[in-house]
Amino acid sequence: ISELRSQRADSATDYSPILTRREREVLGLLTEGLDNRAIATKLFISEATVKFHLHNIMDKFGVRRRAALVATVLRGNHRGTADYLSAVHDG
Repeated sequence: ISELRSQRADSATDYSPILTRREREVLGLLTEGLDNRAIATKLFISEATVKFHLHNIMDKFGVRRRAALVATVLRGNHRGTADYLSAVHDG
């Protein structure tokens, strides 16, 4: 996992076009291995708000599970994001 994290840092993918600032913060903490409670504490938000953001992020990445989201981001496999951007521009 640390190798994947270092590769992610090297590629420095910019999710600004698809994720809000808060979603990027939540995603960053998630990929550092924090659980919902720790993310909530760090960002001064409720756990329900963390879950809300994670749900939105997973929708945008086209994944249904937290582990799949982390794997997708760390591996740089963002096929779902292209579909999301296309839908946003078309709709």
